Amino acid sequence: MPVLRQEQITRYNSEAAVFTAGIKAEPFNFMSVDAGSSMFLSKGSTTDGYSMPAIRTMNNSLLLSLSMPMNISIDTGLNHYYNNLAIGNKSFALLNLKINLNHKRVKYSLECNNLLNTHKYVYSYNIAMSEFYSEYNLRGRSVMLTARMNLF
Repeated sequence: MPVLRQEQITRYNSEAAVFTAGIKAEPFNFMSVDAGSSMFLSKGSTTDGYSMPAIRTMNNSLLLSLSMPMNISIDTGLNHYYNNLAIGNKSFALLNLKINLNHKRVKYSLECNNLLNTHKYVYSYNIAMSEFYSEYNLRGRSVMLTARMNLF
């Protein structure tokens, strides 16, 4: 791909690949598991010998749902992210947990998000001889109790 760079036309060659996989299973009538993973690989270079850093990003997720006796259900999710070009911490994880209790006409939910108290998400990527860096602040650990009622 020709790119105009500092008043010169440069030919930029890039290669990229994306791999994804997922599985969902219900090993027992009270349990379901959903797992997924994706990986992105990319590298680029110019005809005059300049190479962009190779980038590898991964996103892995695991969701587990349990149905317990006495109308109790538990849902938990873990997401792991990795980026080799990130400055500082190249990977981080988010863990969430939700417990539901159904009692007569009321559904109680206790939801805990970001249990690992991750504060920052950093993402880096390169494209067409340019590098990009984004930093996001995340909401810290939070806990919420809700009650929902069916009036009729």
